[in-house]
Amino acid sequence: MKKHLIILTACSLFAGMSIAQSSKRTTAHNALEDYKKYHEADALKKAKDNIDAASQHPETGIEAKTWVYRGEIYLVSYEHSIQVEEEKQKDVSDPKKKNMVAYTNTSLDELKTSYESYQKAKEYDKKKIYTEEIGSALPRIMVHFDNKGVADYNAKQLGSAAMAFEKCYEVSGVIGKADTSVLNNAAMCYKMGGDMQKALDIYKKLVDMGYGKGKTVAILSNIYVTNKDTASAIALVSKERQVYPTDMDLLTTETNLFLMTKKRKEALANLQSLIAKNPNDAQMNLLVASIYDNMANPKDDKGAEMPQPPEAEDYFNQSVTYYKKAIELKPDYFEALFNLGILYYNRGAKMYNKANTIKEAALYNKESKKADEVFRTALPYLEKAHEVNPKDKDTMKSLKTLYARTEQQAKYDKIVEEMKSN
Repeated sequence: MKKHLIILTACSLFAGMSIAQSSKRTTAHNALEDYKKYHEADALKKAKDNIDAASQHPETGIEAKTWVYRGEIYLVSYEHSIQVEEEKQKDVSDPKKKNMVAYTNTSLDELKTSYESYQKAKEYDKKKIYTEEIGSALPRIMVHFDNKGVADYNAKQLGSAAMAFEKCYEVSGVIGKADTSVLNNAAMCYKMGGDMQKALDIYKKLVDMGYGKGKTVAILSNIYVTNKDTASAIALVSKERQVYPTDMDLLTTETNLFLMTKKRKEALANLQSLIAKNPNDAQMNLLVASIYDNMANPKDDKGAEMPQPPEAEDYFNQSVTYYKKAIELKPDYFEALFNLGILYYNRGAKMYNKANTIKEAALYNKESKKADEVFRTALPYLEKAHEVNPKDKDTMKSLKTLYARTEQQAKYDKIVEEMKSN
């Protein structure tokens, strides 16, 4: 009899504990309903304390109902925290700004707990009883993660912004509508915040997904270059160029890689095959002109001038042709105007320096005048560049030198005054 009595007592105790935990779950739910009616913070604390206890019990802890309640309680508590922070912003009149400040000042812990709870509920809900409740809560959670990411980004808290955007992407995937744009936001924040490894990992995923096409590939390539892994950058771009053969961002990136590795002819061949298909593309003409410019006037890794190749004159003429074409297509194209002006400016400077080595006066004067003619050829392009972008200091410095060299005192005085005021 004693043996049976002990078993009966143990079973009674176990049943009592189970009922107690079920009671805690009910208490938690009732406390949440009280908060919804009276908006008292104590009710939320009571709800959280009781639902936490119920979620840890071996019986109620494996029931979907418990986790649905816990998800809702923590979601409501997070939203309550946002509201409290908004009310603290007495000096902020703009509602949107007040809301963003509130998100920045509020920890994500409760929102994460809510999301994890709904995930647990989904796991235990074998009969799909709570599909509707879970389905309606997750979009709310996703919006909160997104808002937190935007708020922290605006507050320049890039690390926490990136994490919030990552969670937003994760939730969007659970919902069934994976939002790659927020994953891109996360990568951007990690990159801006200097966490290149995390940025690299996410951009790899985005490239595999085809997000952003060549633009995303170009960003990933640039990260490889920043990490001094040029080989990976070249391999990546070479592969993706087969996927996006006419993408301008990728084309520019590949061209820069060729130039970086001194493969100028490869870069040129690459561009010329495309410029034949896009003859009226000003940017394409500028790129080709720039490559010919660099080939005519090579520099080493430290920026020091190197001896010109035998084909330098041909490269110079080709560069002029393509710069002029870019300007013809886009008359206010600052980069093309400035680069062409500087191309002539540098040519005139080299001619002038060479003339200075001549000791015979007559020959010196002859060669010096040739240099001045080239300087005068540079002037209209740099003047137009200055008109397009009057604040650019390099343009003003070049004009100052040219006006002095060509003895245009009035223009020299004017540009000097402009430089003082900028």
